[in-house]
Amino acid sequence: MGYYCTNCNYKYTKDNKMPAKCPYCSSAGTIKKSQTAQDLLNSITDEMEVVEQSRKERSAR
Repeated sequence: MGYYCTNCNYKYTKDNKMPAKCPYCSSAGTIKKSQTAQDLLNSITDEMEVVEQSRKERSAR
């Protein structure tokens, strides 16, 4: 599982739970899970489905 710090952009992997602070800059509450390529593809697909649904609703009016 990959993580990154939103304060210093330090990227690292941690096998267990999300750490409370960055191991590089020690900022607390700045750790986020890194997105995988599949996560990005899924979010784009979801957005495309919403746009397509909106187009269908507009054309049905």
